[in-house]
Amino acid sequence: MNGADAWLLWGHALLVSAGVACLSIGLRQQDKQGGLSQEHLALLEKFKWKYLPGYLLACSSDWIQGPYQFRVYLTYGLTEAQIGKLYIAGFASSVTLGTYIASLADAKGRRQGCFWYCIVCSLSCLTKNFSAFGVLLLGRVLGGIAASLLFSSFESWCVTAAAEAGLPEKSLGPLFTSASFMNGLTAIMASVLGHLLAVAFATADSPEGNVIAPFNAVPVILLACAAYMHTYWGENYGTSRRSQQRSVDTVPRAPSDAWEVDPGGKQPSAAAGRAAKVLSSFTALREAVVFVASEPLVSLLGVINSLFDAATYVFVFGWTLSLEARSGDSRAIPWGLAFGLFMGWCMIGALVCKMILGSVTDTAGRVAGRLLLVLLCFAGAALVPGAIAGSSFLSVFNGFCMFEAAFGAFMPAMALLRALHLDDGHRAAATALYRVPTNIAVCLVLLNAGFIDNTTILQLCIMLLVVAVCANLLFIRLGGGTVRRNRVSPPDEELAHDEEVSKDVTKRSVDRY
Repeated sequence: MNGADAWLLWGHALLVSAGVACLSIGLRQQDKQGGLSQEHLALLEKFKWKYLPGYLLACSSDWIQGPYQFRVYLTYGLTEAQIGKLYIAGFASSVTLGTYIASLADAKGRRQGCFWYCIVCSLSCLTKNFSAFGVLLLGRVLGGIAASLLFSSFESWCVTAAAEAGLPEKSLGPLFTSASFMNGLTAIMASVLGHLLAVAFATADSPEGNVIAPFNAVPVILLACAAYMHTYWGENYGTSRRSQQRSVDTVPRAPSDAWEVDPGGKQPSAAAGRAAKVLSSFTALREAVVFVASEPLVSLLGVINSLFDAATYVFVFGWTLSLEARSGDSRAIPWGLAFGLFMGWCMIGALVCKMILGSVTDTAGRVAGRLLLVLLCFAGAALVPGAIAGSSFLSVFNGFCMFEAAFGAFMPAMALLRALHLDDGHRAAATALYRVPTNIAVCLVLLNAGFIDNTTILQLCIMLLVVAVCANLLFIRLGGGTVRRNRVSPPDEELAHDEEVSKDVTKRSVDRY
């Protein structure tokens, strides 16, 4: 990479900053003229700033540690083979334990799932203070569980809480795009904070920076996150759980399981109670698997979601290698600037998605399904320069920026479709299940990492995206984005619906007799 390329990157950064500013100003005007009423706009703004602080604090705890994971292991003298085993353990943990634990949030409470993320992620980061391989392995296992909780519990809580607050479905598009935009900004701020902490706590043994310091900051961040959620967030559950409680018993019951006394007066033992709870938990996960497998649109949405996420994870492993191979001198690459530009393009993608979905609020789901198709094709095309040996540094880097823009638009569009299609009773479990194929694919790539070069990695990403395009075409053909699952209704709508059903049943009974 020569001096001219470096100056072009700085000019690129200025253009991205200007683009983000202009789009933000334009979208503020669009919000005032959009398809939502003034009442709903005010309600959306209020709910957005109730949800975002807790969500962004949780995301910042993930972003701040990302750049230092690999460097910590190198600091402790681990070999590449040992580091590979640690990463595989993390993804395998997310597939197994993470999926099971995240699925409990529908029955035990989504906010409780968010609290568990704070606890598990904090413990995972604290293990970085120890050099023993077993402790680091435990940290990766905990990290895999935390990742499943982060990507399922928070979104599930948001969708149900938004409905209970009285927000219509068409407000979810602007809500998710705002979250995606702010997440990009949070990533930049977290990376800067991590760098400042590493420099501030540098020691004689690590004059370039203390790579453990950012991890030690995570429990503090998540303590603030938990305190905020405890103060401002209420608990919510899957619709099926609440519906069963409403239909069986009108007396409010605690979310914890209460044991019923049988007619003979005998009460289950503590051991039997624990066994019943475990069985009930696995039953909930099995029901979520059956729900995903039995609904074609939900299954296809999961395929698209999993393939794009897998392509993104594989890209994360390969982008630095690809740029290094074309720079000539890896030390000349401003990695911090590169990451900032990626996040800037991610924010631009989120704003463009908001512009598109915000202009068609009444048909946002159908448009989102078609938008995914365009984004998948765009993301695949953006990686083509990196998949061809001999491409220039700038062509590859610009392609990576376009991939990040597609990622920034894809995430809120996919979140909207998940909100529309997933049954509220299995929302957290289904979202966690979507990550299972992703983690399996990443594990397979890591197991063969020693035999794959930088161009092959990106070719693999393109192949995953091509399959996702095929699934997306079938998703659109079957009416994806237009079918609504039983999303939880706002309280007033629920009461009105129950009253209407009661009147209808009474009328039919009178007519019959």
